[in-house]
Amino acid sequence: MDDTPQYVDRVIDDTGRQTDAWSRTLDDMEAIAERRREDGWDAVTLTTAQTAPLSRDDGDDPERFGLVTVLPDNYAEEFTEVYEENALDQYQAYSNVVEGFMYLLLEVLDSDSKTTLLLAMRYDLVLADAMATSAYDEGTLFTHVKTIDGTELGTFQHDDFEALLPPRFTRSADEED
Repeated sequence: MDDTPQYVDRVIDDTGRQTDAWSRTLDDMEAIAERRREDGWDAVTLTTAQTAPLSRDDGDDPERFGLVTVLPDNYAEEFTEVYEENALDQYQAYSNVVEGFMYLLLEVLDSDSKTTLLLAMRYDLVLADAMATSAYDEGTLFTHVKTIDGTELGTFQHDDFEALLPPRFTRSADEED
């Protein structure tokens, strides 16, 4: 982690805007879950401890890239149960960029079982350029979920991934041709 004064000043929340953005993300997660429940869905809400963008050039495995998010150990069993018992093959993303951070609510759904899993996360945009490049190069983006000790819990693949990126990283159809 960078400990230069510029980085430290950027991540310290002197204005309270980052705290407010995180609170809104958590409130949105609960509101969406409640609406789903009212419509007869099973909804599980989980707050991640940390999320980091990962590019193909990071780490030992060039095939492993995307968002790596860490769940506290006390959520692992609940996540694993929902992940293993449902298809969770659709997703919605709700996001907001505040002071260089992407506040992201990832909702993965299984329409057949009417089950939804909502993950609240935040990642640093300074680290996201290479991840976005990897996603565009490969035409997909992954969300890897693990515990604090590194135990892999599950992976979601997003072929339509631009909703997981802030607007400055998205490419219009004209740019892709």
